[in-house]
Amino acid sequence: MDRYNRTVLSSLMPRGPLVGSALLLTLVAGMGAGCARRGELVLHQPFAPPKQRELELTSRWAFSSVDAQRRTCLLAFPRPDADDGLRDFLMYLSLPAGLGVTTVDPSDRAAARGFLIQKVGHLKGKVPFTSGTVRCRKVLLKGALRRLELDVRGEDGTHIVGTALIEADARELRTFERRYAADVSLLGPPSSQPARPDGETAPRPPASP
Repeated sequence: MDRYNRTVLSSLMPRGPLVGSALLLTLVAGMGAGCARRGELVLHQPFAPPKQRELELTSRWAFSSVDAQRRTCLLAFPRPDADDGLRDFLMYLSLPAGLGVTTVDPSDRAAARGFLIQKVGHLKGKVPFTSGTVRCRKVLLKGALRRLELDVRGEDGTHIVGTALIEADARELRTFERRYAADVSLLGPPSSQPARPDGETAPRPPASP
């Protein structure tokens, strides 16, 4: 289990002298079961080995934090074949605070920007988004939720399509932004985070010829 997943688990554990291994195991198991799906993505990767060219990811982790200018979003997914519930695919987005459709443009600080981090497998690494659209809209009778509709492309040719119901959770965003501060800072700071010794996440390896 990597440091980010350990940090997430520790934030879920209640403080006190009676916390033990049984509770930790319960939390790990609960990360992957018993909750409704909140995000569904399809990763189209034409350069990948045959079994990884189209990955369907589902998750219950979809969070956002919004201020007067920007909305930041974190979507986290386990592996398609995993039952341990670890957050092995991480999508981070920064977009305007309002509703509607926003174009992805890494050169425009007012546009949507973001990246995907894959933490397992030989394709692990970061993929910055270079084009596409992100739509944010209200959800009927769910005042606290927002619906994201994603159609984005990464610089390595990855095409990601999907939807997510995001809920406000600034703590989740702060945890991620501290751990991946170097990656977030390259997008232009959506919020001010303390410096961390960690460097930028390595990019994915180049596609095989």
